[in-house]
Amino acid sequence: MDIRQVRETIEQKIYDKITTKAANLVSVGDEIAAKLGISIVNKHVSVTPIALIGAATDALDYFPLGIHLIELQDERWRDSL
Repeated sequence: MDIRQVRETIEQKIYDKITTKAANLVSVGDEIAAKLGISIVNKHVSVTPIALIGAATDALDYFPLGIHLIELQDERWRDSL
């Protein structure tokens, strides 16, 4: 594989991970809103460019860092319920 194919593969894996994890975003948002008695208007995924986060580290590869951040957010969300 050349670098373009590697990049596309990584981007596809990231896209798949985000869309899989966020598949129930609206229904979960509605559940949380009902539980807390508030209105949640904006239910969308916002992704900080990993380069901004990775620049503060000495990491040479940001992909594992991105996956770790997604998993950490997942864990924190589950703990908050």
